Amino acid sequence: MKHTFSIFLLLLLPLPTSAQTERKMCLMEWNCENLFDTLHDYGKDDTQFLPDSEYAWNSGRYWHKLRNMARTIMDAGGLNPVDIVALCEVENDSVLHDLTHRTRMASLGYQYVIEDGPDLRGVDAALLYRPETFQLLSHATHPVPHDAEKERPTRDVLHCSGVIPNRDTLDVIVVHFPSRRGGAKHSEGYRLRAAGVVRNIVDSLHSVRLHPAIVVMGDCNDEPSDRSLRLMEQGGLTNVSAAATAVGEGLTDKQLATIRGTYYYQREWNHIDNILVADAALKRWRKTECSIFAPHYLLEQNADGDFVPYRVYLGPHYHGGVSDHLPLLLDLWY
Repeated sequence: MKHTFSIFLLLLLPLPTSAQTERKMCLMEWNCENLFDTLHDYGKDDTQFLPDSEYAWNSGRYWHKLRNMARTIMDAGGLNPVDIVALCEVENDSVLHDLTHRTRMASLGYQYVIEDGPDLRGVDAALLYRPETFQLLSHATHPVPHDAEKERPTRDVLHCSGVIPNRDTLDVIVVHFPSRRGGAKHSEGYRLRAAGVVRNIVDSLHSVRLHPAIVVMGDCNDEPSDRSLRLMEQGGLTNVSAAATAVGEGLTDKQLATIRGTYYYQREWNHIDNILVADAALKRWRKTECSIFAPHYLLEQNADGDFVPYRVYLGPHYHGGVSDHLPLLLDLWY
């Protein structure tokens, strides 16, 4: 009789489903192209993005950009909002407050991290996160050494640690490496130094965490095959974005297949935005998928008939787009 009762109780228990046994997080990386407000930030060279400048950056254009950024972030997540968003080229916390509290995103409760760094124009790397799925523990910025006589100071590396729903600690490192000003080879050493800063952070995390879950995201101004990316990979990271393909509504599969990077320059696609994940995390997580998010409203057709990022400006002329970069998405199941 006891055995019969036990079997009866087992029959009453719900069968496990994929939703119960498998959970997903979505991370996004995006260089949002000059997210400036319309006010002068003392000590920063932001005059280009003021109402009386040649660019005539004004409130209407600012809010148009914010609304379209909010649309992009919300569409990227679909029914399940994006959990973590790494942004490059953000001026200050005021623009992040407007983005997260005064657009359609307000209902989602995003919080943010940004610290003022040494970039002369005043742009920095930033992180948006949903506290429900990423409980922030700490954050820190790490400067990149530069030669003051030859180089402009660059953006600090942002490192955020938080707890995700399975109680693991996730370390997110947001980067925006030095540009290729003066040529790729001429400026390569500076990007290698930036990669070295990331490598030091990764090495230190490996020394204190048994199976570190690390994600490095940002605009590296280098391709996956370049030395700065290889230096970071040698620290136990895999570039999961190297083979990413485009997804997005409003285009055919054939049109999406022509999008072969995140940045279009001199009639060629570049893959300078990258996402790298610690090998230890890849072994523990059930699955990861990385893609380029390319909905129709982030794109326009150029004179060659190619679909390319819909930029905010073409030179000093307002063009009306959102960004000259396309976002990367990383879905991870654990």
